[in-house]
Amino acid sequence: MAEYCGVLRTRDPNTATLNVEVLRWKTQEILSGQLNGRTLAVTEYYGGYTGEDNSGSTDSTTTTESEPFYMEEFDAAPSNWSWFSTNGDESLLDVYADNSQLVFDLQGEDIWAYLTYDDWYYQDVGISALAENMGNNENMISLLCRYYSDQGWYEINIGSDGLWDIYRFDANIDEYTRLYNGGSTNINMGREQNEFTMTCIGDQISLYINGALTKTVRDSRYTEGFVGIGVSSFDIYPVIVGFDAVEIWQP
Repeated sequence: MAEYCGVLRTRDPNTATLNVEVLRWKTQEILSGQLNGRTLAVTEYYGGYTGEDNSGSTDSTTTTESEPFYMEEFDAAPSNWSWFSTNGDESLLDVYADNSQLVFDLQGEDIWAYLTYDDWYYQDVGISALAENMGNNENMISLLCRYYSDQGWYEINIGSDGLWDIYRFDANIDEYTRLYNGGSTNINMGREQNEFTMTCIGDQISLYINGALTKTVRDSRYTEGFVGIGVSSFDIYPVIVGFDAVEIWQP
């Protein structure tokens, strides 16, 4: 670093032209340009990514040769999804594949557990989940978009009691901010199956319940990130929720 800073000090900061190459790790881009000269531009990608998905779009990027938009049916536990929690005793939490479902098994109270798809980083995206409540009737199912652990994410929670919330989580203050909440008669309550959908398009975050648009809110704090799903317990447990399928799609 001393040599690097020494080079910079020998150049006029207002007029000198310096070649620059930038590695942008979260999008897998290599950019080249100049200080006081040519604007930075993407020249190549690393990690096996070619810069194109099946549709020819270059809006999304990946760290592996996986699909950006696809349906995961959980015939086995996927290695490119990872879980985390923001509340509760993790020793009472298990996530596993069983009978072509991804199962969240929460054996304690107030556990907030999530699973994110690690390979692709999105701007505008839709995520749909087909979920079945198999345990206690009191729980909450979540969808995430624009997740970035050091910054935050958008989250939709749908309760088995027919109520729902749209949140923004800000990681720097470890706080959920409710953007809107309400209730829906379209939710199949109790031990039933539901299809929940979340879209993040520009500054609009939308919730669909069993095909019906429920609410759209606007917030511009986060513009890109990962997508994911989640399950939460309250004071009655166990909570067991099985995801039959999760589809990530281009809106």
